[in-house]
Amino acid sequence: MRFPDGALPRGSRLSTPVVAALLAAVAPLGAAEHSVRADGLGDFPTIQAAVDSADAGDVIVLEDGVFTGNGNRDVRFFGKDLVVRSRNGPGACTIDCEGSSGDPHRAFRLDAGETPASRIEGITIVGGFVEGPFPESGGGGILIAYGSHPVVTDCVFDGNRTGFQGFGAGLLAWEDCDITLTDCVFVHGESGWYGGGFVLRRFCDATVERCIVLDNEALHAGGGASITRSNAIVNDCVFADNRVTEAGGGGVLVKAEAEPVFTRCVFVGNRAWAGGGIGLGNDPRVTLVDCLFDGNVSQVGGGGAIELDANRCGALLTGCTLVNNAAPGWGQHLYVGPTSDATVRNSILSGGCTAMNPARVEYGGTLDIDCSLVEGGEEAVSGGGTLIYGPDNFDGDPMFCDPDTCGASSWPTGDYTLDSQSPATAGQSGCGLVGAFPVGCGATPVEGGIGGRSWGRVKVLYRGTRNPPSGGG
Repeated sequence: MRFPDGALPRGSRLSTPVVAALLAAVAPLGAAEHSVRADGLGDFPTIQAAVDSADAGDVIVLEDGVFTGNGNRDVRFFGKDLVVRSRNGPGACTIDCEGSSGDPHRAFRLDAGETPASRIEGITIVGGFVEGPFPESGGGGILIAYGSHPVVTDCVFDGNRTGFQGFGAGLLAWEDCDITLTDCVFVHGESGWYGGGFVLRRFCDATVERCIVLDNEALHAGGGASITRSNAIVNDCVFADNRVTEAGGGGVLVKAEAEPVFTRCVFVGNRAWAGGGIGLGNDPRVTLVDCLFDGNVSQVGGGGAIELDANRCGALLTGCTLVNNAAPGWGQHLYVGPTSDATVRNSILSGGCTAMNPARVEYGGTLDIDCSLVEGGEEAVSGGGTLIYGPDNFDGDPMFCDPDTCGASSWPTGDYTLDSQSPATAGQSGCGLVGAFPVGCGATPVEGGIGGRSWGRVKVLYRGTRNPPSGGG
């Protein structure tokens, strides 16, 4: 069945910071506003000086410019709930951490129990570099740790890094840190271990919405992001052109009992050893609703779009479109390893970029698929595992309006809405709508819901100083 817009599968839970963040959006009575200038001539000479002098609930406004040097980096709230925001948005206000190996610095560290009333808003963070024993090796832009629950919104994390075995070049949330992360861009980050963009690790249940994670790299796993032992609600995000050198999860790595839910997300042009779009390992379960996987590549192993390895991984796909993904070995779209299981409903697995099968399930694994368009039909699903191939699956041309082709731009440019005569439309399939998008071309006008989200609108989310890439990924 399809989940209605905004609905989540039974058992999913929304983190408490959501409600608290809404309440915190209203400044308390008596809150003061303090201006900080990059030249030091504001109400206080540095951001840290303003934080130290402010009362809980105060707002610290960063004026236009580039903030550098001590006091304008490694800023700590010390448990005080404050708002630090730019005057005119991330395009006008930058913190340059000027970090390097041997002289590490990040922009912010919140680790003293800050609540969702603490906000970091509208700032570009560049030049972060961190190294050392964990968690010091994490969060090149922002480190959130030990029971802190801030809101980070409308920020751009550009070109931040971690040293060897580092976590989260842009942001690390570690150890019981439920956070809210909205309208942010993570771009050109480099991590020495996990998460070139951001990392949620060890009981950090996040709400992540309308974020773009683009052109990041991790040495080991999770080129764009990594989610471990955490339950994240991820809505309307784009993971594009992220890369992993050694292992899995080019777009996102999900592992170790994590149970994230991705809704209306796009995974395009990501690359990894296995699991180009998403890689799973060590007993996680992921739910994917109305998501697109386009042009992701598994370079050595299986699962160009999604890989579930041999350690009790689980996945539920509902209303997803998997197209133009590639894997040289097993399952160009989906790979299910031993002891793992995947359930696929109302989805499209079509148009892979290698001659291999669209899906593979290994001995000891289970793939349950029904009400879906599977290119090549049941015979195209390989492997010796348990295949439950429902009677309402079908094969055929999905008749996308204007799809990308193999090797096209890693930035999402294709139109995967359906022709009115497509067998995947609600009137043709017998199962309701199949795939992530409704009718968008032909005689029938565009329907509501996710189909109304054109790629042009998605691209507008990228508000950094660079344009979306035009080359291949």
